[in-house]
Amino acid sequence: MPPSDSNAKVSFTYIADTGMWTYGDSIDGDYSNASHCQRLIDPETGLVPLLKKWNLKSIFDASCGGHHWSREIDFAGNDIQYIGGEIVDSKIAKLKEKFPEKDFRVFDIIEDKFPDVDVWLCKDTMIHFPIRYIHQTLRNFLTSNVPYCLLTVNHRGIAGECNNDIPEFGPHTTGGNCSYNEWCLAPFSFPEPLDVLEYTNGSKTDRVVKDLGYRMIDVSTTQFFLYLYHRDQFKDLPFIVNDYGA
Repeated sequence: MPPSDSNAKVSFTYIADTGMWTYGDSIDGDYSNASHCQRLIDPETGLVPLLKKWNLKSIFDASCGGHHWSREIDFAGNDIQYIGGEIVDSKIAKLKEKFPEKDFRVFDIIEDKFPDVDVWLCKDTMIHFPIRYIHQTLRNFLTSNVPYCLLTVNHRGIAGECNNDIPEFGPHTTGGNCSYNEWCLAPFSFPEPLDVLEYTNGSKTDRVVKDLGYRMIDVSTTQFFLYLYHRDQFKDLPFIVNDYGA
């Protein structure tokens, strides 16, 4: 079996405590800024219309990070139950203080039991996971009662920029490590999604923090999507059928 994911909390807590991903008003990087996610926030064409189209009345946003872009969406006003989950304790403590009316939970998507909701939203999280932990996270999702998931897809116009394995979790290891997820390509080989929401929002460039190992990434060639899947679409995939890492 894969080893314990205890270092995931260490890694992401270190990133939060050092401000490694701070960009503008977001402690979770440029991709979490509301300005980057305007097409997700849009009440006419964004996330809420997609949820209504599929009659999804409750959503688990994990990891929710600092709740930067998602706070701009009026879930309650659209009769959608929102739950936010995040592995870093200090982030959840701050969110509970700032938004006492909302449901935020310390949560590890790799191994914690998912709440019973209609859809799990996983935006820009597993791009920072080694592949075996992506597999473990998806198997964990399949042990839940959640029927649907919305997963980030980043189409890059550069060969070799997606689905690469990255180093194991641990202090100083994940700050500059990122491999964009193209779920329909190996080693995941997902089927076609049920629905797609594009939220590409103009040309931006990631912050450069040379002493922490960041590299400049021109994201003007990147397209951002959420893919909607039903859990039954995963059940015959090899890494689900087989006990990966045994």
